Amino acid sequence: MLNKPETANQITANIIRVVNMQPKCVAARINVVGIFDAKIGGHRKSNATKGVEDVVCCIRGMYVGFEVKAGSDKQSEDQKKREFEIKRAGGQYYIIRSTDEFLKVFTQILNESKK
Repeated sequence: MLNKPETANQITANIIRVVNMQPKCVAARINVVGIFDAKIGGHRKSNATKGVEDVVCCIRGMYVGFEVKAGSDKQSEDQKKREFEIKRAGGQYYIIRSTDEFLKVFTQILNESKK
């Protein structure tokens, strides 16, 4: 039997759960999609900054952003700009496509933070 691919929501939830379980680490989901409004039958525009990554973290004092992509999803131009801004400011930014990929990256970040 074939496993279904992970959804972006599943990957995001796993990232938050794993990060928040570690000492000196905290993560939160950022949702820039507007709020659904039944009166207009659609989403009201969000005031959030365009391109903000899906998960923002402080990992042992380091700012780390994770942009979660599932399937054939690609970064938008606003997300590329945000990635550049974070890296220019000295933070870390990763595009994550699976929980396994995240676990490898997270382990690497934790190991580097011990140096």
